[in-house]
Amino acid sequence: MRVALTPKVDETYKLKADFGSGPGALSAGVTAKVVGIYEPGTPGLGASAEDTVSAELTDADGALRILALPVSQWQELFSKVSK
Repeated sequence: MRVALTPKVDETYKLKADFGSGPGALSAGVTAKVVGIYEPGTPGLGASAEDTVSAELTDADGALRILALPVSQWQELFSKVSK
């Protein structure tokens, strides 16, 4: 079994598959740069029992977006881009 690595600030990741629906949906292949890792209970990031990854990405329309997800969900949805 392969163990997923915990993301680190300044690492770049790629979305594995389409995520969401409607105007806010993200297409597979979009890249995101990790800008922060926050512990559970950090105000403004929602309720989570685990650390939360915050990342910046540019959507298909060229708009800068901020995404915050629990680490386990991040690991399911994104793969690290090798340098």
